[in-house]
Amino acid sequence: MGQTTTRHRRPARPLLRRSARAFRPRLLLASVVAVAMVALTPHAALAQANELPAEVVTTTRLTGEQEQAVRAFARQQAEELGSADAEIRRRARGRLLRPLATPNASVSFRLAYSGALMPELDRLARQSEIEIRLNAIRVAGELATQDSSDLILRALDADATEVRIMGSYALRRTFESLATQPPALAEGRVRSLLDRAAAMVEREPDPLAFDSAVRTLAAAGRIARPNLNLRNDAYRRLAESVSERIRANPIPRDALGVMRTGEALLDVLRSVESLDTRAAIAAGGFAGDALAMVRDALASDAALPASDRERLVSLAQIVEAVVFFARTVADPSQTPEPTNHATSLRDHGDLDRFNAGLERDLIGANGALTRRPFGFNADRFEQR
Repeated sequence: MGQTTTRHRRPARPLLRRSARAFRPRLLLASVVAVAMVALTPHAALAQANELPAEVVTTTRLTGEQEQAVRAFARQQAEELGSADAEIRRRARGRLLRPLATPNASVSFRLAYSGALMPELDRLARQSEIEIRLNAIRVAGELATQDSSDLILRALDADATEVRIMGSYALRRTFESLATQPPALAEGRVRSLLDRAAAMVEREPDPLAFDSAVRTLAAAGRIARPNLNLRNDAYRRLAESVSERIRANPIPRDALGVMRTGEALLDVLRSVESLDTRAAIAAGGFAGDALAMVRDALASDAALPASDRERLVSLAQIVEAVVFFARTVADPSQTPEPTNHATSLRDHGDLDRFNAGLERDLIGANGALTRRPFGFNADRFEQR
C-alpha cells in the first residue's frame, strides 16, 4: 500500500491576524466618521438639509441651536436664490417659502427667519437681474415683519412696472398673513402699509399695477383680528382712493381695477359682518363715480371696441348693486328697489335710456346718492 500523504493546513489564527491588521485602518476611518456624525451639531446638519423641521418653525421660543439652524438654512437657500440658473432659483424660492406656509408658524420663528434672511434678500433685491430681484421681493412678502416691509415699500417706489407689481403682490401676501396668523408687525407699521397701498391705488399710472394694488388693499380688509381690525378702514380707503382716481382721470383702461373694486365692495356689503356707516357711504360714492365714468366713456367714443364696451356695461351692473347694498347697510331703515339700468342697456342697447335712468334714480340732483344716507352733491357726478 502506498503511503497516504497528509496535508497539513496552516493555522487560521495567523491569517485572521493579518486580515485584522489590514482592516484596522478602515475600522479607524469608520470610527472617525461615526464620531464626526455623532458630534455634528443639529444646526450644521440642518444647514445641509433642504428643509427646516416643523418643531423649529412652530416653537414659541427658539433655542440657540435652533436659531443657528435657521441662520444656516437661510444663508444656504439665499445663496441659491441668487444663482444664475433659473431652475436652482426656483427650487430655492420654494424651499424658502415652505416654512412660512407651515400651519402655526410662530412669531418667534418668523422674526428669527426674517433676521437671518433680510440682509440676503436686501442684497438680492438690488441685483441687476430682474428675476433675482422679483424672487427676493416675493419671499419678503411672506415674512410679514418690520424688516421685510421696508424692502416691500422700496419695491413699490421702483421705476420698473414689474417690480412695483411684485411689490404690491408681496404687500398683499403680508396682509393675508396678518389676517390668518399672529402678527409679527406693530399696528402702527401695519396702518402705514395700509396708507401706502391706498396711495398706490390712487396714483399708480400703470393699469395692471393699479389692479394689483386694488387687490392688495382689499386683502387688508380681511384683517379682522380682535387686536388688529382693519376691515372698515381698508374698504373705506379702497372706495375713497378709487373714487379720487376716477374723478382725477376717468379713463376706460382702468375699468378692470375699478370693476375689481366694485366686486370687493359688493362682496363685503352682502356679507353678514358687512361695513360700518362711514365705509358704506364711501362705497356709495365710489359707485356713483364709477357710473359717471361709464356714462361719459360710452357717450364720448362711439367707436369704442366691443370688448371695452362690454366691460364698461359689466362694471355698471356691479356698481348699481353696490349703491343698493350700501344704501341698506348705511341706513337699515330703508327698503329701496334695486335698479337695473345697465342690464337694460346690455339687452336693448339704448344709451339715452340708460343715461336718463342714471340721472333720475342714482346720480342726478334727485337720485339716491344725493339723498340720505349718502348726501353727496349732485355736481360730483356731472358729465366732465
